[in-house]
Amino acid sequence: MRVRSLSQYVIQAALLVAALVPIYPGVFLRGEILLPIDNLYEVPPWFAHRPADPGYENPTAAEATVAAAAWYSLTDAAFDRGEVPLWNPYQFTGAPLLGDMQTAVFYPPRLLFRLVGDTYVAMTVYFLLRLWLCGFNAFIAARILGLRVPFANLYSILFMLAGYNLHWTFYPPPDVMAWLPLLFAGVESILIGRYRTGVALTVVSATMGILAAHPSTLLLGCIGILLYALLRLATSRPTLRHIALSASSALVAFVMAFALAAVQVLPFAEYLPHAARLTNMAGSRPLESYRYSIFDLLCLWGGRMRGTGWDQNLWGTNPHTYIGMLYLGMTAWVCLSLLTRRPIADPLFRLRTRVLLVVSFICFYCATEFPLAPIVHALPVIRESRPAYFLAFPTLALPLCAVVALQAWIDARPSTRDLRTPAISIAVLGLLIGAIAVSAPYLSLEYATIISEGADLGTYTVTQYGIAVALACAAFLLLAQCVRHPNRTGTVAGALCVLAILDQAQAMRGVIPSNPRSYMAPRTQVTEFLRAIPPPCRVRFDPCGARSGYPALYSIEEYGGYDAIFPIRFKRFYDSLDFTPGSTADALLSCDYTLFAQGQPLPAAYRPVFEAEGTIVAERTDPIPRARLVDAVVVFPSTEAMFDAMKQPDFNPRGTAYTDSATDFDLPELDDTPTGEAVIEEWRSQLVRIRAHAQKECALVLADAYFPGWEATVDGAPATIFPAYHLFRGVHVPQGEHIIEFTYRPASFRYGLFISFVALAIACPVALLLLVRQRGTVTLIQT
Repeated sequence: MRVRSLSQYVIQAALLVAALVPIYPGVFLRGEILLPIDNLYEVPPWFAHRPADPGYENPTAAEATVAAAAWYSLTDAAFDRGEVPLWNPYQFTGAPLLGDMQTAVFYPPRLLFRLVGDTYVAMTVYFLLRLWLCGFNAFIAARILGLRVPFANLYSILFMLAGYNLHWTFYPPPDVMAWLPLLFAGVESILIGRYRTGVALTVVSATMGILAAHPSTLLLGCIGILLYALLRLATSRPTLRHIALSASSALVAFVMAFALAAVQVLPFAEYLPHAARLTNMAGSRPLESYRYSIFDLLCLWGGRMRGTGWDQNLWGTNPHTYIGMLYLGMTAWVCLSLLTRRPIADPLFRLRTRVLLVVSFICFYCATEFPLAPIVHALPVIRESRPAYFLAFPTLALPLCAVVALQAWIDARPSTRDLRTPAISIAVLGLLIGAIAVSAPYLSLEYATIISEGADLGTYTVTQYGIAVALACAAFLLLAQCVRHPNRTGTVAGALCVLAILDQAQAMRGVIPSNPRSYMAPRTQVTEFLRAIPPPCRVRFDPCGARSGYPALYSIEEYGGYDAIFPIRFKRFYDSLDFTPGSTADALLSCDYTLFAQGQPLPAAYRPVFEAEGTIVAERTDPIPRARLVDAVVVFPSTEAMFDAMKQPDFNPRGTAYTDSATDFDLPELDDTPTGEAVIEEWRSQLVRIRAHAQKECALVLADAYFPGWEATVDGAPATIFPAYHLFRGVHVPQGEHIIEFTYRPASFRYGLFISFVALAIACPVALLLLVRQRGTVTLIQT
């Protein structure tokens, strides 16, 4: 069947926008931006500008301001300077920016940030676009798979508004989820013998999924699709030729996808061996803790069954974002219950649905703490992902099974009797959920994560349970209308869409914060003072209690930072030494200024230079320059031995550099001759130029991060960089006056760019040839 009109897609595009209005009323009705801001105003200097009522925000979503907002503002700033955003000079003494895959620099929808001048407005539009793409691509996939328009509409709504997508509004998971339905449709097309169509769909969706840049969602979602493909082949008795063609088609498609995305994949692959994860930091929860208990599964029945941070009564062990992402909506569960009445008549739909249910159960189980699941969590590659992300495939599959069941049930011309078994199954499930809720230890303070005084959790849980029951009853009443009015199935499907929207709007109430644009990164006297200082200017914010990540919003360099991954050398350095303000290690950071709260005693090594908004900006009386010459380099046999030496009272970094790597030079014995001085003449994200006047042979230490890809020259001649103090860059300098340049030119980016161009040069003519063979028509629907 060929598509004769695009009207159904235009209508669906508009309906999806309308469906987002009740989910994000602050954006559509009040013109707010989608970002949390309450944590920003908890400490000085921002506390002095705190809005009258910033409201209560989702604590997990608050990370968006210090992570996602920083990614996008830093990449925007790099493009504004005419640079490819390869390096982040503002955090962790320097870190890869493109290599941090979640920046999604080359993901096509990110072009919005170049079209919209205001970064925070662009972020809001981008966050909405990623959800809209979830719904629109799901609609296309449903049509390709053979669902009629009303049921494809319902699937697109159920998938777009699934908890997995809504709860990660601020983060990259929905970017990847948007392409999983088309990836599934591509794999399914290959499995039914439509190899060319399947390869084309798989290449496009896999490439976009890789560029969308949430590796955990992509990995675990693809594992689910792989299990589906294997079970589908095993249960359909294929010929050896079909198996070979299917496997080779999928392999070609994924190889081409990785080649097209190589410009982003290779820098990430280079970064990983040199990266630590946020969960490795002291005080962070380990990856394996992000899995579900039997009580967490209550949120399958209702999105707020375990409380929320917004209600100040979260009684789960997981943040609400993780337990809330379980919720698919009561409409989906009611439609799934129709499978208990009679099998699906169409053999292909029946086979798909059975395999989808089996694989969904496997993935659900792998996301829990149940027996044997921890073995899966410990497997190579998988152990780097949070188990909760196994929900990616069930989020794709279960709404699809639900809508297929609904379409098949309506096609069978049901009677009222056909609703008894589904209703009984939902009632039994509801009673089971109720029993678990009653037996849950939600009155135990040891079990509560966020709980306000006087919170009546019993009443709250009963209320949420009652809402779920009411939604189930409403869904069954709508299904009963299909029995009474069989010619109004389109109307009933539309009503189920409305019910699903209202269901998720209630479940998401208060969870995804939006705020007036003026609340985001307001100008303060302190930040304006720091921004006025020419770079490089490194600032230490943590003594005043400010959360890492916020300074990057102002293009202010801080010695720390906040990200899911960051250079492992920084972590080792940070964990091994005492950085109490005023200590020797504190001086080694070469911070120009440190912020203290007013009333906080200043260490003897500091003096105030600016005071405003409850904040004291202080500088060291004995600073260590960012770039300096040293006349001795001590090589240690191990990193641990070097850090032990740096903890000793006689450690003096002003004239001696320590390294844990062998050097290709030897400095002469110490004498009384002054070493000389070094001056930074130019400091940019990917280039640092230093003029050194060395009165004798020595070494230059630059207190910026040592990392693969940085190259050095002395008067234009290549020079070897050694890791000074494990974290910084050092280079040998002969006697005399020299120009030393450090340039960031990662081979991974150059090779990735070349591979992507070659792959694009191959893919475009092939795609054009296929279009010509189709004689200008596009087949979208397989019936």
